[in-house]
Amino acid sequence: MNRTHEKGLKALRLASALLLIIALLGLASSFVLLFNIDAILQDPENIRQLFDGQAVDRETVILFVATVSSVGIAESLLQTFAAMVGFRVSRGKGHAETCQVLGLALVGAAVVSSLATGLLSVVSFQSLVSFAASVLLPILYYAAARRATTETFWQGIKEDEPSEKSATDEAGSPPCLLPRSYRLAGRLFPLDGDSPADVVIVRKSSADADEIGYGLNGLSAKEIRHCHADALQSKVVGTMFLPVDMLPADLEVQAEGPLQAAYVLERERLVFLSDDPLFPALFERYVGQQSFEKPGPAAVLLEFLRFTIGDAAATLDETLERLDRLEENTSEEVNEIPKDFEEFVMSLRRSLRATLRFYKQYAHMNLSIAAARSEVLSEDDRALFAMLADQAQHLADDTQDLLDYALQIKNLYQSKIDVRQNKVMQILTVVTSIFMPLTLITGWYGMNFKFMPELNWSMSYFVVIAVAVVIVTVEIIVFKRNKWF
Repeated sequence: MNRTHEKGLKALRLASALLLIIALLGLASSFVLLFNIDAILQDPENIRQLFDGQAVDRETVILFVATVSSVGIAESLLQTFAAMVGFRVSRGKGHAETCQVLGLALVGAAVVSSLATGLLSVVSFQSLVSFAASVLLPILYYAAARRATTETFWQGIKEDEPSEKSATDEAGSPPCLLPRSYRLAGRLFPLDGDSPADVVIVRKSSADADEIGYGLNGLSAKEIRHCHADALQSKVVGTMFLPVDMLPADLEVQAEGPLQAAYVLERERLVFLSDDPLFPALFERYVGQQSFEKPGPAAVLLEFLRFTIGDAAATLDETLERLDRLEENTSEEVNEIPKDFEEFVMSLRRSLRATLRFYKQYAHMNLSIAAARSEVLSEDDRALFAMLADQAQHLADDTQDLLDYALQIKNLYQSKIDVRQNKVMQILTVVTSIFMPLTLITGWYGMNFKFMPELNWSMSYFVVIAVAVVIVTVEIIVFKRNKWF
């Protein structure tokens, strides 16, 4: 259970506890008032205080005490029941929507209780304060239940927003400083100093990049907007554009935007050029997770590119599970769907579109490298790059399926809204149709013509009642047979 959902249930648990305390106090005071009715009748001063100094008879006092006590006991029992349901829901054994209904019922009970007291006694400032207090707690209970309902809907669907502290904790060590050099001896090993390197990471805007002289150092960040590769006779030159969602979680919280880099592959050396401080950190992560022996720089580029999409399949599976749960929650007979439902689906679709665009470009880039007739690539290298391109294309197809699935869920949401609106209009139409004949009868006999002989008949009132009951009964039977409601 995520932390956000726990907060909603804690609020409901707290509101239920306060409601139970108020219910027990109200129940005790109602019984005390009911059992002390004789003492109240024998003390005129209490009666004057109870009715703000007005003179009342004994029967009025008894009626007042009995009514207030009965209403108070009923309200307290309802509050107790609502508190018990709230505790049960907070333990995950019920539906928070039930608490919403009970919250509205408690507000209505508080209004009825206050009206019953006010009609039998003088309305005072104290009674108004008591009314406000009796309504406030049920409103808080309803708000907590509503929040818990929304959070239950999103449980397992929305990802928790990392707090500032957790984001700092996950950030880990600061990005690696540039330039970075590595020696290839089957595996990559970091180098210090000016030793000859097989793999180098430099800034595009640095003097080191000028010395390399590949021309990529002149690229601005705006020019690196996609994954691309150009194969020349003696080298392969390309660019990388990684969306934030493709980065590891601890690097994702530090990223200010998509990760951008360029690369140059030669027979004896691989050079990365990037001004993004997270790129060397990402490459360091790859170096620490190398999986096989590499005969040359081309194999390093291949394994690094594969590393960047290593968790892609698992991420898509998680997204599919979230969409499955979202569809299930949307299909259930819930009282309401959260207002941010459409916003969430649109945001998810935007993210999936960006991911789909990346996979397509990624597949095309690897396919371009595989098809290159450059001297820096062996036949085995080309075959492996072709396999990586095929893998990326499969990921693109899966992402497209998720994109279509999200659109279907959005359409399901819209259709559910339309069905709900149609049901409301159907109910209103049926109710209007049922009572239209009664409205006609009311209007007919409300014209107050002087000569209406049936008005003087002693049984006319009961005949009209019987006619109204027959009309309503016949209409309900007809509507039921035609399945109009």
